[in-house]
Order: sequence, then C-alpha cells, then structure tokens
Amino acid sequence: MAVPAKEFLAAMRQLAGAVNIVTTRHGARRAGLTATAVCSLSVEPPRLLACVNKSAGAHDDIGASGRFCVNVLGVQHIDLAQRFAGALGIEGEDRFADGAEWGELATGAPVLADALAAFDCRVHQAIESASHTIFIGEVERTAGGDGAPLIYLDGAYRTAGTPTQA
Repeated sequence: MAVPAKEFLAAMRQLAGAVNIVTTRHGARRAGLTATAVCSLSVEPPRLLACVNKSAGAHDDIGASGRFCVNVLGVQHIDLAQRFAGALGIEGEDRFADGAEWGELATGAPVLADALAAFDCRVHQAIESASHTIFIGEVERTAGGDGAPLIYLDGAYRTAGTPTQA
C-alpha cells in the first residue's frame, strides 16, 4: 500500500533541491517553469532529465518543440524563481519580461545569461508517469557562470552553506 499523499509531501519537503528554470521555444512562443526535479542521467552520451507537471503551461510546448534548456539559478534569482513558478500570477511570454537577459545556444530554447549553469537539450525521450512527464534531454551545449546556488527546502528558498570535508 502506498504512503498517504500528505505524509509523502511532508517527507519530500526535507529533500533539498537545486532551483532551475526549464525553458523552451515553440515557434515564436517562449515558455518556462520553475523546477527542482532535475538531475544528471548519463555522461556519455550527456543526458539529463527534467520532470514536468502535465498541467504546467510549458509542458506541451516542450513536447511539441522537442527542446528545452535547464537554467540553474543562483541566490540572485529568487524573483525569477517565483515568477516562473506562477507565484506572482504571471504566465507565458510575460515571465520573460522582467529585465533578465535571455539568449539562446544550439536549440533556440531561452538561456538565462547569468545562470550558474545552463544545459541546452534536445528531447531524447518523454516518459509519462502519473501527473508528470519525464523529459530526457540530450545536452547539446552548456554555459554557465559562478555564484551561490539557490536551493528549495522545507517550503523556502535558501542557499548552500560552506562546504564541509568528508
């Protein structure tokens, strides 16, 4: 028997996640969402996965365009994280109209100029699972800067502390 949803959600709040904006371009339309369910899959070939809720505005555009970019956020991007999470009631193309600098790499998906890292991907495979689609992306290009990563833990944005020796 599966654990009750309330219990599962309470436990998941303790799983810290890097905060990312997953973006895409379908035709002339840009779309994006805030996501913590992103991780490396393989080095050769270079692939990662991003889990996207089917109800997200960018979900269908990622599937239709076959491309996406994972933009890893730093602490300076809290406002962007909230904007792309829908917390401010802003949707679609308007999420990109906040003064942040957006460019593109190989696929044409929007890339945040000052992201800590950006992974520009072509969709290799899409796997539907319950309320989400797991998009496996073949990484075509990367870019990145430097800074303190933005993390989401226990319902709040945070940053990583000082590294410890193992």
